[in-house]
Amino acid sequence: MVTGAHNCFDAAHCTDLAGSFACACPAGYAGDGVSCDDLDECAAGTAACDPRATCTNLAGGAGYECHCTAVGYAGDGF
Repeated sequence: MVTGAHNCFDAAHCTDLAGSFACACPAGYAGDGVSCDDLDECAAGTAACDPRATCTNLAGGAGYECHCTAVGYAGDGF
């Protein structure tokens, strides 16, 4: 019987198990599925921005954006 009674994070993936359930954070988040925090790729140093670009974290697990900031440079920031 499905009751919808779980305590997973709103955006987490909830998997029905026999007599129980499991929660997993979506891509771009870290945690146990009940509590999920946005991963900040910019602060973690895992973003692939060009050295002449700035990195902006996008909230909600949406990743990040790169923007060219060096004078005389243009492009997508990667």
